[in-house]
Amino acid sequence: MLKTPSYRQIWIISYPIILSLLAQNIIGVVDTAFLGRVGEVELGASAIGGLFYHAIFMLGFGFGTGAQILMARRKGEGLFSQIGKIFDHTLYIFAAFSLAIIIFTLWLSPMFLGKFMSSEAVYHASVRYLDFRIWGIMFAFTNVAFRAYYVGIAKTGLLGWSAGIMAVVNIILDYAMIFGNWGFSEMGIEGAALASVIAEGVSVVFFVVATLLNRSNQKYHIFHLPRFDREIVRRTWNISVFIMLQNFVSLSAWFLFFLIIEQTGERPLAISNIIRSLYLLLMIHVWSFSASVNSLVSTAIGEGNSNAVFPIIHKVNKMGMTISLVIIAIAIFIPETLLR
Repeated sequence: MLKTPSYRQIWIISYPIILSLLAQNIIGVVDTAFLGRVGEVELGASAIGGLFYHAIFMLGFGFGTGAQILMARRKGEGLFSQIGKIFDHTLYIFAAFSLAIIIFTLWLSPMFLGKFMSSEAVYHASVRYLDFRIWGIMFAFTNVAFRAYYVGIAKTGLLGWSAGIMAVVNIILDYAMIFGNWGFSEMGIEGAALASVIAEGVSVVFFVVATLLNRSNQKYHIFHLPRFDREIVRRTWNISVFIMLQNFVSLSAWFLFFLIIEQTGERPLAISNIIRSLYLLLMIHVWSFSASVNSLVSTAIGEGNSNAVFPIIHKVNKMGMTISLVIIAIAIFIPETLLR
């Protein structure tokens, strides 16, 4: 990247990320659609449990963003072997972080949720959901590490395939486990949580196999599992910490909002969950372009091409705003169609 990337080059990097996030968010939409046919309690509880899970998940997502920026910088500098070290250390941190989160959630979340929820039925359903869902955090963080790696080296094509596989597996298992089809036990909200965990695990297996089979990844020294290097973690942390806080605060605000809605009744909570699922689906392009611009800017700086930074940002902003205006128009003129 010796000059500012064209709109076409930005789109080539961005659209697989859009497909990836689209497939992931379809999981949430499908869960909402299926659980809406189970009952209002289950639909509302999946919102509370899901937002609790995603608020914690966004801490890892923020750390992954910092790792992605560093990997893109090393790519621009031509230090390819350092990319694998950053990726492997990201896995180390995520393994420890996942264990801590699982213990924390299983131990403290029932007490925490019990203090703020008025409906006993929604409370117990939320706890049952989290008891299954939280085990997926280790798979979710591993997927974040792989996404950071592939976006960092600007080879995003695999992301759409991974997310597509995850979405298909989740939809099939949702249908089987929530309603007790095809010989499965009828698990309700717990089935939705378990289906998501398994789908995320399948996505990790796909990433590992596809990465090992692609010889072009060998130059990045991925999966060499080097000795723990505090300096790599420190640099990643310094870049990531405020992104982590920003992500956590934004999702925590949603979580607190839904706790307030829960006080008004089970039906308002269920309705709010439907709107939230749709709103997040319409936000996908924003997160996709933000991931792209992180890598493009960091790579340009690594190549010594700092003059390209603001032109890259301006181009990505124009693309993002154009798509946003189209989506806003759709939401204004056919809201009933989207909700149905």
